[in-house]
Amino acid sequence: MKRAVLLTVLLLILLAAGLSVYVGRVTAERDAWNKSVQNGKRAMAAEGKKPESGESEAVKTVSEGKASFYQKLHDSEKVRILILGDHFAESSGLPDGVESWTAILQKELSERYGSEVEIVNLALPEGNDAYSAYVQLENAPKDESMDAAILCLGSYDESFSFRLRYEGLLRTLRLKYEKCSLISLIESVALTDPGRNADETASYIRELTEHYQGLTVNEAEAYAMSGEDYSRFTGENHIPNAEGQKLWAKWILDGIAPLVSSYQGYDSAEIERKDPDAAAYDHYFYVPSSAFSRIDDHSFRISAAELQALSVSDASLLGIDWQWVQGQNDVNALIDGQLLGGRTENYSGDQDSERHIQIIGDGANISSDLTMTFASEQQADQFKGVIFSGSIPLTRETKEREFTVLPAPAPMESETAAGDASAPSDGTSASESLPQEVPETQAPESGVMSESDNTDEVILGIGDGPVGES
Repeated sequence: MKRAVLLTVLLLILLAAGLSVYVGRVTAERDAWNKSVQNGKRAMAAEGKKPESGESEAVKTVSEGKASFYQKLHDSEKVRILILGDHFAESSGLPDGVESWTAILQKELSERYGSEVEIVNLALPEGNDAYSAYVQLENAPKDESMDAAILCLGSYDESFSFRLRYEGLLRTLRLKYEKCSLISLIESVALTDPGRNADETASYIRELTEHYQGLTVNEAEAYAMSGEDYSRFTGENHIPNAEGQKLWAKWILDGIAPLVSSYQGYDSAEIERKDPDAAAYDHYFYVPSSAFSRIDDHSFRISAAELQALSVSDASLLGIDWQWVQGQNDVNALIDGQLLGGRTENYSGDQDSERHIQIIGDGANISSDLTMTFASEQQADQFKGVIFSGSIPLTRETKEREFTVLPAPAPMESETAAGDASAPSDGTSASESLPQEVPETQAPESGVMSESDNTDEVILGIGDGPVGES
């Protein structure tokens, strides 16, 4: 009897051992198969191919039709990501060998989802804001699709103007790139430098991103949730250090992951404006410096007729695209010989020059000509172009700001005021030409004038020509 019981127990032990070996082998084979399939998907994605099986017809139909950024990642397809923002997105000033959060994000997305990931970074240096990003977006090529756009803004925006500018940026993004998913970052400066307007701009980012069906990722929360002092993650001027760059990328990846798991098709339905005044940003005209006549060492001029020939119309807000150089930088804008406004900026950065896109003023009601005057020949050499948008009263868009008043050049003579209504001699289109980099310089100081001395609200009509927005 005992011998029979022992024999039964021994058989059970052998059976259990055999079963364990079998299960282990099946599990290993399954894992190897899954890994092989995933590697195959990655290889096909790198070659631009799609799997022939393993996906439902419904997924294929959506993927080939209204594929969203998150669907493409799920299916290991190639994605293109546009980056717009200030120096937090530009990642300037990082020590050699330190990877930026954008580079880390690109690598991690590719490894995690098997997708080829292309990053197009149009971020600008410190001091640029949501208006600068708006101009960069408008100047970007239309014929290149974008699957996602990551916006990194808020640190250098005044809270009273940020909401309107940010909505103009979001609307432009949605209209320009079909099926482009929106990801808005709240910069960590909301935690690291609370003296700024970051808390208020963060609330606008959340509100507007939700309204425009995007994802908000709060990098200040990443620092707070780490359980460590934020100084571990920051360097000079609150820019994330090596650890901070990794944390930023991880926080974005963690925000994206649930949307990849529960991917949805892109909703292309029209979204109503939160602020009716955001419609001003639907009008956009970029006029490169090459379209102006250089009337002396310091100044450029373009006539109303020439602007009309470039299809500039129904615009009133005037901005400038220029390079700051070491020292003081000064520019004035004169409409029909009368001072509209100006900028005075001091620059002492590491580079010889640095690009900035800024608003000069509203009420650019041009009947004769527009003149841009700089403090020196070298500063004039840095001029890239001007931007026209719709009418936004200065009380909404800018606060009172002092600037240097420069000597005005000689007015345009009446017989030339009509201008030669021709395009630039090189055939460059105002909406397509992007200005080039130029050398360094120095600028003198002068008297100051407050922008509030010239803030009458005027609705612009530049000639009667056709609207030619970008």
